[in-house]
Amino acid sequence: MNFKPVLNNLWKWTKRNSTKLLAAGAITAEALGFWFMHKEAPVVRDRLEELGPDAKWYEKVKVAGPVYLPAIGMLALSVGCIIGGCAMGEKKAAIMASLYSASEASLRRLEEKVVKEIGPEKAKVLHDQASKDLAEATPPTPSNVKDTGKGNDLFFERKTGQWFRSSYNAVMNDANTFNKYLIDGCKMLDFNEWLDCLGAERAEFGDMFGFGPDWRLNVVITGDCKLSDGQLYYILDYAQGHDYGPVMYNGKRGVEFRQIDDCFPPSY
Repeated sequence: MNFKPVLNNLWKWTKRNSTKLLAAGAITAEALGFWFMHKEAPVVRDRLEELGPDAKWYEKVKVAGPVYLPAIGMLALSVGCIIGGCAMGEKKAAIMASLYSASEASLRRLEEKVVKEIGPEKAKVLHDQASKDLAEATPPTPSNVKDTGKGNDLFFERKTGQWFRSSYNAVMNDANTFNKYLIDGCKMLDFNEWLDCLGAERAEFGDMFGFGPDWRLNVVITGDCKLSDGQLYYILDYAQGHDYGPVMYNGKRGVEFRQIDDCFPPSY
């Protein structure tokens, strides 16, 4: 029987669930460590009593240390699992960020080519139409529209695909306030912090990229949008240029998929 496919699938499953397995290993090792300590405590107590009250600290360690070796080993294993879990988590986060980086850069280059081929006005029409199609694909309902308490105008946030209610002036004020935080000395504010400023819902990918003093927020609000039921709404999007974000969590621009060596996490 060929065990290679079975072992290969098992290895893939282990890598896919590595953080969960390491967390379970840390909990199990710590529990065993405490159990060993509890089990060997009477033995250590008896040996320490045999030494007498005048025993030196190193004599106590010499007597108790070998007894507690299994417990120490389990606690060391627990620490190793925790460190390994953190490392794997950071690696997965870096991989996800790299994928976003590559796809965002490729999309940006495609848009630049479209602008060059058909002109900025026609490119804007196509961009606006794509945004409207995306909004109509996820129409607003009473359950998926966040009320920020800042107004009653309907907005569609293009990055996250969510709907919220605010006002044009409130969104512009939020953007100015956000940029003021950046200018006043914040090294980096992630995308979720911008969504918090808006009063919108956070996104799972929002911690991966954001804005900094050199990569400020530049909102682009498109009005005169109308749903099939006649409801008016705004599209909230973002300009990207030399001085504008969002960028990677480390402050770097994305690279294209064809620059494959630059897409690996160590490059960041």
